[in-house]
Amino acid sequence: MGRRSQEWKKQLRRIRRMPLLIVGFVIVIGILVLAAFPGQIAPYNPVKSNLMHRLEPPSKAHWFGTDPLGRDILSRVIHGSRISVMTGFVVVFFAALTGSLAGALAGYFGGALDQFIMRVVDVLIAFPYLILAMALAASLGPSLMNTMIALIIVWAPRYARMMRGQVLQTMNCEYVESARAVGAGRVRILFSHVLRNCFEPVLVKATLDVGTTIMYAAALSFIGLGAQPPSPEWGAMVSHSRSYILFSWWYTTFPGLAILLATLGFNLIGDGIRDLIDPRRAKA
Repeated sequence: MGRRSQEWKKQLRRIRRMPLLIVGFVIVIGILVLAAFPGQIAPYNPVKSNLMHRLEPPSKAHWFGTDPLGRDILSRVIHGSRISVMTGFVVVFFAALTGSLAGALAGYFGGALDQFIMRVVDVLIAFPYLILAMALAASLGPSLMNTMIALIIVWAPRYARMMRGQVLQTMNCEYVESARAVGAGRVRILFSHVLRNCFEPVLVKATLDVGTTIMYAAALSFIGLGAQPPSPEWGAMVSHSRSYILFSWWYTTFPGLAILLATLGFNLIGDGIRDLIDPRRAKA
């Protein structure tokens, strides 16, 4: 117990020496709080119109101003945080789950299964992220659900390739050879000895990908393939504000800043976690 306590104290000391990681945590915790309690935090109904207050600049009554329908932009940004955070976590979770499982099976069993899975992965990775996501979302139809499905298909192959490499490396470790020597089954070795030691890189990539997924989901909504009106999704808000950018700067600025902060926060956390778990970066 004392040794574990010392390890925790050592990690806390390292975290205190990583200000960017702390900044990332502060940003992400703030966004998660907004996403968890939008109804309690937002001062107005995000979809209720009030044409008497259309396109008002930031003021005490409306901190972020209002849109062409008189809706409070601050309230829409707060409610949009739930949509964006949910999209990021759902996409990354299912992409990491399906991709990691496929990569683990390919690396561990090899043969024809490995060849089939990795050729499919190669085909999907050959396309740029956004182009493939746009094509899939357009073929499925414009909606937030279809956007998430498209992004899962786009992201899963990256996890498959990463996990396959980790499995191939781990299979040569001594503890795996020892498990084989005592007669452990292949499935037991895979789940009890191989996979449990392959998830650190997946964790880092997943943390980085949450922010990137939020940005890509916003991009798809921006071109009309993601969330549809009157949903207060950040990308859709930026898209609708294009016609007003010259004389209503606040309409574009605040949803855009929300996307920037969310992406930045998760990227800072991902970089920090990578530094913490990478033994080459550890200090005695």
